[in-house]
Amino acid sequence: MNLDQITIAPVFPLWLILLLFSLGFASVIVQFRLLRRRLGHSRAQGLSFLRLGAISFLITFALNPSLVTKKEHKVLPSIAILLDTSQSMGQPGRPGKASRLEEAKALLTEGVNPLLKSLSERYEVRLYGAGESLRAIEAKELANLKAEGMKGNLSEILKELSGKNTLALLLSDGNLKWNESQSKNLPTVTVPLGSSGEYKDILIKAVKRK
Repeated sequence: MNLDQITIAPVFPLWLILLLFSLGFASVIVQFRLLRRRLGHSRAQGLSFLRLGAISFLITFALNPSLVTKKEHKVLPSIAILLDTSQSMGQPGRPGKASRLEEAKALLTEGVNPLLKSLSERYEVRLYGAGESLRAIEAKELANLKAEGMKGNLSEILKELSGKNTLALLLSDGNLKWNESQSKNLPTVTVPLGSSGEYKDILIKAVKRK
C-alpha cells in the first residue's frame, strides 16, 4: 500500500512568505491597471499573468514542498517447524498406527485443516528436518523424508534458530539431546509423537557369544 502526502519546509518564516506573496499580488494588480492604459487590456492581462506566475513560482520555491511516499509491507511472524528425523522416529507409534515420523507427516499434511496449511495462513513457515544436523526442507520433500541418523542436539538447534524465528514447533518422540541451561530464549512448543506407555526403545550396544 502506498501512502502519499505533500509536506512543506519553508526556507523563510511562513508569515514572511505570505506577506511577500500579498505584496507581489498587489503589485501585479496595480501594474495591470497602469499597463492596460498603454498596451490595451489583452496584452496587459498576458503580462500580468506571467508576472503572477513568476511570483507564484518563487513563493512555491520558498515553501519548499516535497512529496513523501510511504510503502507499507506487512511481514508475517516466522515460525520454525522442527521435524525430528532421527532413527527412533522410524519406530511404531501408537497401536495400530504407522511410524512416529509418518504420524508427524500426517499431522502436518492430512485432515480437513492440515497443520502446515493452517500455520502458513498466519505465519511465515520454515520447515526443518532435525536429525544429527539441522536441514531446511520443502513441504514437497515430506513424503520421501526418512527416519535415519543419530538423535539431534535440541540445544544447538534452538541456538541456531534463535533470532531468526519468533517460535519453534517441535514434532518429536522426545529422543533428543537437550541441555536446558544452554538453550536460547526461543519459545518452543512440543508436539509429542507415539505413546510412551505402549512402547520401549531398546538400544543394542553389543552382542556377546557364549
